[in-house]
Amino acid sequence: MSSKIPCPHLEVSGAAWTPEIHKANVIALIPSLHIPFHSKRLIKLTLAAIAYQRPDLVIQTGPMFARETLATLHCSAPLTPEECNLARRDFLEPLAECHQGPLLINGRRAAISPVSRQGVSMDDLAEHPPVPTITKLSDDLCVADNIEVNSPYAWIPGNHALTVAKEIGTSVVTGQTNRQAEARFTRLSTRNQTVRGVEIGTLADLRRLRRSSISTEDWKNGFAVLLVLSDAIAIERLTCAR
Repeated sequence: MSSKIPCPHLEVSGAAWTPEIHKANVIALIPSLHIPFHSKRLIKLTLAAIAYQRPDLVIQTGPMFARETLATLHCSAPLTPEECNLARRDFLEPLAECHQGPLLINGRRAAISPVSRQGVSMDDLAEHPPVPTITKLSDDLCVADNIEVNSPYAWIPGNHALTVAKEIGTSVVTGQTNRQAEARFTRLSTRNQTVRGVEIGTLADLRRLRRSSISTEDWKNGFAVLLVLSDAIAIERLTCAR
């Protein structure tokens, strides 16, 4: 995705910083869905992996609805009741069947009961557009959502996340870019500190998206699992076949 105006610094002062997540040894990251252009097959595959891994925390990062991406293209795309129902039926309710623990959606805490099917307010998601959010998982890793990067290198896979990582000084993982890549940067002036920018893909149906006004160049299907080890966090990116 091409950038706008080259800028040496990223403005993150307006981003909302969520608290550090404690006692989460396994974290599942679900990237952008782009409902109603989501892939039910890929969502089922991801949720099967979540059921197997039994993560302590699930984070959905990146646009849940295609209208969020269309809005960045200055297109009018209001959220419809049908899209809300699709989100519940194809994503939130199946997720509740395999995960009853903490859930973050674009940095905001959410919960849904597999019995009552209540807890996540789709009205709130519709009325309040996503805001720039940085979720601190540890001193060395954050999840970034809805962060706009003005960089001449942001179009290179992995470099959108890396630009955020270089600015805030910690590694960053995101599902915002819909690409799947990793980039690294070592700052020699600070004791050889290395930060990573990790982009984990999308669960959208890319063939359907290509028929819409959304470009899917360099987009890849996938998701990620974070494993918290003794003194480090391992990020395992998983690619899904189309």
